[in-house]
Parts: sequence; C-alpha cells; structure tokens
Amino acid sequence: MENRILSACLKSRSNYETVVRALGEDGFTTSFSPVAKATAELLEDFYATDELAEYCSRDVLLDRAQKKAHNPHLVKAISDFCGGLDGSVSVPNLVKDIRDHRRHRVGDAIAGLLANRSETRELDQLIEKYLSLKAESDETGDQENVFSGMGLDELFDDHFGGESTIPFSLPRLNELTRGGARAGHHILVFARPELGKSLFCIDQVDSWTTNGYRTLYIENEEPLVDTTIRLVCRKCRRTREEVERNRGKAEQVLRGSGYEKYVGASLSPGNYQVIGKLVDEHKPKIVVLNQLRNIDVGDDNRVTALEKAAIGARNLAKSKGVVVVSVTQAGDSAEGKQFLELSDIDFSKTGIPGAIDLAIGIGASQDDKKFGFRTINLPKNKLGGEHGSFQVRIFPQTGVIEQV
Repeated sequence: MENRILSACLKSRSNYETVVRALGEDGFTTSFSPVAKATAELLEDFYATDELAEYCSRDVLLDRAQKKAHNPHLVKAISDFCGGLDGSVSVPNLVKDIRDHRRHRVGDAIAGLLANRSETRELDQLIEKYLSLKAESDETGDQENVFSGMGLDELFDDHFGGESTIPFSLPRLNELTRGGARAGHHILVFARPELGKSLFCIDQVDSWTTNGYRTLYIENEEPLVDTTIRLVCRKCRRTREEVERNRGKAEQVLRGSGYEKYVGASLSPGNYQVIGKLVDEHKPKIVVLNQLRNIDVGDDNRVTALEKAAIGARNLAKSKGVVVVSVTQAGDSAEGKQFLELSDIDFSKTGIPGAIDLAIGIGASQDDKKFGFRTINLPKNKLGGEHGSFQVRIFPQTGVIEQV
C-alpha cells in the first residue's frame, strides 16, 4: 500500500492532504519500509516548505535525497523506489482501503484484549476508535464532492459566494479570505495567554449568530456560563455589571440579536465522538473548539495528542460539512511579538500547521498590551492566499473588537 499512497501524494497536494486525513492519527509513515519512510519524509518536507506547490515531481525528491542523505546506497534505493511511483492511483479506493486497513488493525487489537479478558480504558478507547473508523468508511460524503464538467457559474457562485461563504466580523479579514470561511475549513486561532483568543472567538460568534448562522461553542477550558455571559455582553455592548443591573433591557437586545442561534456545550474534556453527536443533534454551520489541547484523543503525549486533535478537527469539518474554529496556545517564542508565524504555535513541530486551512495569530508588543491593541496575522491562508496582517483594538469588558 505504501507505493499507492506515495504515488497519489506525488501527483498532487490535494491527494496528499486527502491521504493524510485518511491516515489520521496513525501517521503518514507508520508501518512504511525504511526506503518508503525516507521518501515520505522528503515529500512531507516539500509540501510543508512550499504551501503553494500543487504537486511534487520525482526529480525534486531525488535532488533533495542527494542533498540530505549522504549515503549513496540510500539515494540509489530512493531512486529505484520512486521509479515505481507512476501516479495512476484511484484516490477514493485508496482512502477506503486505508480506512479498512486501520479498522482491521484496531479490530485485531480489540480481539487480543478480549481474549485475555482485559476490561481496561485501552479497550474502551479501541472500541470507540473502531466505531469512528467504521462510521468514516460508511460515510458517502466524500463521494458527494466529486466535480465533473461543472459549469463555472455553479462552481464559483454555489461554492464561493452567497450563502456558501460565512463572513467574519472584521472587514479586513474578509478581504484576505475572499469573503470568509466555507464548509469543510478548519481555522486555528492562536495566541499567548490573556491576549484575546476567546474574546476573538466570541466576537465572531456574535457576528455569525446575528447573521443567522447556528454556532456550536464547545467549551472545555472555561466554565460555560462565563463564556455565555461574555457573549451576552458582546451582543449588548455592555459590561457584565451593566447587563446585570439592566436585565430587562438586555433581554430586549438579545431578542433581535440571533442569540437563539448560539448553542453552548460544556465538555470535560470531551472527544470527537461526543462532539460529532452534538453536531448531528444541533446541526450548526460553525463549530468552535475551545481548546484544542483539552480534547481527549486517547494519547497522553502532549505533542502527538495535539497533532491528533488538530487532525480530528479537520476531519470533523470535512465529514460534517461545517466550519471548525479551534483554539490553541502560542509558545514562548510569541511573547511580545506582533507578527506571529506558524512556528510560534505551541508544539508547532507536530502536524498542527498541516491540518489547518487558515491560521489566525493574535500578537502584541508590550506597549500594545497597555492600550488594548492587537495585531491579527495570517501565517497560513488557503482561503485567500495572502499572508496579511492588520491591527485591531479590543475592549475586554464588553468583548468588542474594532478594526483600526
């Protein structure tokens, strides 16, 4: 299967991203032979380095192998291996085979534990994983996104305009993303603590619900009641104390604000099976995950757990046809910086950058913090292509964000 996987990934970035999603938490090179693993690592590095590259040729891989691998025997092995990668692979069938293979491996592990009469948390996690993989295999959503001879009016108007595009609250952000987000996109919001990640999300939720988009806010970081009160304050443009003193007036404001389109759910910490059920039940257009690092993905290693959580968020967006906005921390390297990069994401050496379509970094210098200014950065932007930045001013007491 490694030949089929790498053949597909060489042919196009789209194939590569589809395969990576199908492989999920099992990883891109798990169970590969040494030569295939070395080839896959070169391919990963190529797509990560050039986010605009649409495909990778065998000549590029061989050139990189010669520069990186000082062992001529390894270079020769990679050359011979690449010679057998012709790109003639049916990606839908490959994805189905990958999912079936993963499910069978999990089934074997479950059988082994049951044979030993082992009733452990590991068994529960494996059963949950098996059911999730089975659901993925049974889904027909991927088949629905097959375009063949589609007219340009339908292609652009139906998929990139009108109701298909969900605008953000900030005009400049809409300009940089060709109008906003669309179903299937995974958006990451990251910043240092206390710089306004939750505030930014609440500001967006206010805008989305006001415009009629049902939004599911998954809260596993703060008490849900606090988050909901912050949303109420944002809609009323008043402080918590002002809302409490004038509850009747606040109720009137909420009636015409789309407040009923907001669904808050508190999880501790929750997993993607539970989140998926909430999406099926409430049928939102947007799902906010606060925070990514707290989602239970069955892994105690912080680095791999974050990667699995990010991949899970992207799979959720694709499989459920929703926009997923996830929140995570920026690392120490972002302290005092206005302009954040992907490398500033905490544990950025994981697969988080590869599992998102839009990265929204929130940065601030020490002086900016004093006066409530923040810089919005887009270090990854597959929605619009431009890695732009702009400044905003935040008002934490009311939750208001104003573009400067």
